[in-house]
Amino acid sequence: MQYLFSLYAILLCTVLPLYMKSGYYNLGEAKAKCYFALSIPFFIIFLTGYVYEYVKNKRKEQCKNSEKLTTAQYFFYGTLVSCLITYMFSIDKKTAFWGYEGWRTGLFSTIMSLAFCFFFRKWKRQGKLIFYIVMIIPFLEFILSILNRFGNYPFAIEGKNPSFLATLGNIGWFSGYLSIWVPVGIGIMYIQKEFSMNFFISGGYTIAGLIALLIQGSNGAALIIMSSYLLLLWCSLSDREAIKRFLIQLLILGISMTIVDILLLFFHKKYNYENNILIGLCEKHVGLVLIAVAFFAYSLLRLFEEINVEYSEKLTKRIYSIGMISGAATAIFFLLNNFSDSFGNGRGLILRLSARVFEGFSGWQRFVGIGQDCLYVYALENEELKGLFIDAFGGSALTNSHCELFTILIERGILGAFLYLGLFISILIKLIKARKRESAAIIYALPIISYFVYNQVSFAQLTSTPYIYLIIGMAMTI
Repeated sequence: MQYLFSLYAILLCTVLPLYMKSGYYNLGEAKAKCYFALSIPFFIIFLTGYVYEYVKNKRKEQCKNSEKLTTAQYFFYGTLVSCLITYMFSIDKKTAFWGYEGWRTGLFSTIMSLAFCFFFRKWKRQGKLIFYIVMIIPFLEFILSILNRFGNYPFAIEGKNPSFLATLGNIGWFSGYLSIWVPVGIGIMYIQKEFSMNFFISGGYTIAGLIALLIQGSNGAALIIMSSYLLLLWCSLSDREAIKRFLIQLLILGISMTIVDILLLFFHKKYNYENNILIGLCEKHVGLVLIAVAFFAYSLLRLFEEINVEYSEKLTKRIYSIGMISGAATAIFFLLNNFSDSFGNGRGLILRLSARVFEGFSGWQRFVGIGQDCLYVYALENEELKGLFIDAFGGSALTNSHCELFTILIERGILGAFLYLGLFISILIKLIKARKRESAAIIYALPIISYFVYNQVSFAQLTSTPYIYLIIGMAMTI
């Protein structure tokens, strides 16, 4: 069975990102069908194997000695149950089950993701060969997206456009993909022995991923970098050696930003997208500042070691917490004073309309939702909302709120949103606690926090969500 786990992971990580039926045309639908075709046979095999193993253990009465469920597992099973309850009361059973055409984030794809999350608790760590095979396609996607952003297309893709990158589709889909695979690289490099072969290989992968993230064109990408590095810093405050490893990652970020600055200096006319926050920071030479900060802080740590200055984890974490609270308060103040329909590239309008939808729910609908991918269906059935949506988006369908938590609040209600938050928070707490005795915990924690934070200005989709649930499944038994 372990070989089948490995085979599924390889196929999901290599075939799904690359598959394009008609270039960028109807790419979402093509990816969905690819995901279903890959997953259904393995779902049947894994489910059959699980049932067989359960029955065998039941006969041996081994189930009496089963392990106690963790908090994360309770939230996981609760999420599964809430999805089924929501479907029972959905306003459009077909859409709620299969998902909206071209999008397909309905009950079926969610159940698939949750099922493989459950199955992959049993996947044992594999050798380096499988690891390299899994990581090679993300690396190639990084390189391809960098070439695309500077107007270079190594092979013809139908419907090519600066809003689409690599073989992942529009910037939102591509950023969601990066929110998984770039933090994975950061985590892998972080735990390697300095200057080993794996250290340099993972370093090259991480730099390529960071460059792809910095230049792809989404301001939301800043959240991926911020959440990953802030969590990494918190996890590194336990001792000086861990802080040194963090400073190496900060140095890598600075190097990546400097490379972007150099690329823009020489190829600015070929850059085919508008400037954004990250591009502006790179052009202001922030990368060089980070490199200088990393070297200075590293030297300072070495000096403190030489003169035997005692290190206080409690003090450094207190300073960190004060900084985080101050930063969060400033961000909230900024949002409250700058929120409008145009905020976040039109997300303000989407959130306002989504709030109008939720206000119209009955008490029961607010608790269990209206069904997955049913936001637009619900709006079209209400004359007032229909007029607002048509005025705002013309004939385009708004399938989600561009905030995953808000989308789940509408689709699965307060119950589903509570369980969604509980699952992510509980698994992150578990991983942070486990990081000292299990180094791989940080590899799982970084993409989970990155995906969660980024998706509060984005959405679940089939080239990122299935991966994050595989990671959560593997992380559950750490």
